[in-house]
Amino acid sequence: MSQLEIKYSNKTSTIVAPYVSRKFVCQPGERLPNLKISDGSRLYDHIDRNSHHFWVVLSPDPTVPAITVDDAKIKRLKTIEVRLAADQCQPPKIPVTILKEPQAILVRPDLYVASIGRTVDAAWEEMGKL
Repeated sequence: MSQLEIKYSNKTSTIVAPYVSRKFVCQPGERLPNLKISDGSRLYDHIDRNSHHFWVVLSPDPTVPAITVDDAKIKRLKTIEVRLAADQCQPPKIPVTILKEPQAILVRPDLYVASIGRTVDAAWEEMGKL
């Protein structure tokens, strides 16, 4: 089994949000994929591995702020906003339509996904349900 196949079960973990529909690049409990960015770099190139939890906002909507909730817990986390390239290497195989959708991912220091949603606010709300 490769490291990409290892994941945390949200049924046994209190720090991983519930599984969401496959309309995202990854799921809570899975390792954040090292996706290709529109500028040719890789997502991991933009990550500071010495930081605590952080946000990755993919294909952000330029008309909507990444964070709208006035919550200091959300705002103090580092936020990385990037647009993904349409030509992704594999694995994982992700449909182009999903790559273009806005997504906010709360990532743990070990690069596993804690929560995911269409916006930071939605992903944070999922964590509040735990």
